[in-house]
Amino acid sequence: EYFVLLTQPTKRSLIQIEHEELLQIAIKIQKDKYHEQLFCELFKKFKEQEAAKFGFETHSRKYEELFEKSIDQIKDKIRPAIYKLIQNYYEKYFYVAHMWVGKVSSFEHYLKELVRMVGSGVDLKAQLHREQTEFNEILKKRKKLIEQLKIKGSYLALFDGFGDFMVTKIYRRFAQIYAVYKIEYILWEVARRLELTLMQVRCLLARELVEALKTGKFNKSELAARTKFFVHYVEKGKEKIFIGKKAKQLTETTSRIVEKVAEIQGQTGCVAMPKGL
Repeated sequence: EYFVLLTQPTKRSLIQIEHEELLQIAIKIQKDKYHEQLFCELFKKFKEQEAAKFGFETHSRKYEELFEKSIDQIKDKIRPAIYKLIQNYYEKYFYVAHMWVGKVSSFEHYLKELVRMVGSGVDLKAQLHREQTEFNEILKKRKKLIEQLKIKGSYLALFDGFGDFMVTKIYRRFAQIYAVYKIEYILWEVARRLELTLMQVRCLLARELVEALKTGKFNKSELAARTKFFVHYVEKGKEKIFIGKKAKQLTETTSRIVEKVAEIQGQTGCVAMPKGL
């Protein structure tokens, strides 16, 4: 318990900042009678009339897709000041959901989240205050414990380092995702010049991509096979690509199928699409 408290970050992470900024926009909407009514009516209408008849479970993929489409009903009714706040937020964070091969978030996605927040009827100002208070209380407890245990010098720097690492790790992740999003423009240009698909370009090794751009030479049939299924093996500076039967064999020896699973818990590491959906 002490270790967890001592290693708490003393600064808000980008995830917390992003969440708070969206919450602050929702609070401004909630304070404005015109916009509060606009957002609440859409949320109520969607839940009672549009989503209900399809029987979709809340937050399922189909539910969210339908919800996002319904946002068009109020988009042109939002007044300039509020619209600009949402637009600025969108332009600041749109890339966060991109991951490695995903898509960026749309303006409608953030508008949908605001409709959900305002339409829920929760006192958002109180929620923000509660979250900020909880964060500040943790900092007070941490400071008191440091004084109580008389932690100083290099030991204090060590515990501070833990907290800083947690914050900077998330900052690094945001920068990493933004870089991956920007790199996609380069990959599209490579695809255009080599007359390949984006997926085929993604399946090129770095040295192969450089060689292809310099000489125009690459194995198109090999790339076609890689887009279907391949194993990329890397060890001590060496790398090798396996396709076809060999790739299947390798995955069979390293994978284990567990049947009759009732529930899976955890945090997703990357965006994926389950088969059959």
